[in-house]
Amino acid sequence: MPNEKGLQVRIEEIELLDRKKSMIYLTKDPREVCQLLGLDAEKIGLDDNGVVLGGDGKNRRGFQNMEECWTTSIIRLSSKNGKADLQVNSMYEYVAGSRFFRRNTYIKHNLKSNDRKRMAQRDGYSAFVDDWLSNYAGKEGGDPDLTRQKVWDEVEKKYNIESVYKSRIMAWREERERLKIKGEGREERKRIALEEEAYANAWIEMLKSGPP
Repeated sequence: MPNEKGLQVRIEEIELLDRKKSMIYLTKDPREVCQLLGLDAEKIGLDDNGVVLGGDGKNRRGFQNMEECWTTSIIRLSSKNGKADLQVNSMYEYVAGSRFFRRNTYIKHNLKSNDRKRMAQRDGYSAFVDDWLSNYAGKEGGDPDLTRQKVWDEVEKKYNIESVYKSRIMAWREERERLKIKGEGREERKRIALEEEAYANAWIEMLKSGPP
């Protein structure tokens, strides 16, 4: 999972309860990120050091009109035929070529609320989901045999994260155990308090009614 710090992998046991703590940093090297995602680094103009080629406007590689692809003036839907502008077609095909790509992930009714908000705010993402993908019949790079465990095994070996994982998961389980014990103690104190309250109320009612 890429973010502003680089590419990270998530620990499944921790992820549902604490997304931030579940992340283990892998790399911020652009070429390594592309390699792991199954994308062609040269296609987007990365040299051997992960630097974008053609910064001076010469010998530029990548998408046709790549710079313009990232502007909202180009990424828009055509008012006539509802098709994404041709300038972004190669960029979308590039994304669909990732080995992690799954068309079903982008079916609108399958999207999470955050993804739907992202669509409303980002013309390029909206055009990709609403228009381009529904009309695209070309080659997709998604590996149907790729599982979360296979990816984990791959990155664990490549980035030597076993020790980080073990320390992270141990700390997490210890924390959960402390919280469990704390919660059980709180519930026990609550139970005792309710019993004492019921006992006191019974005495009050008996005193109010007087001797038998």
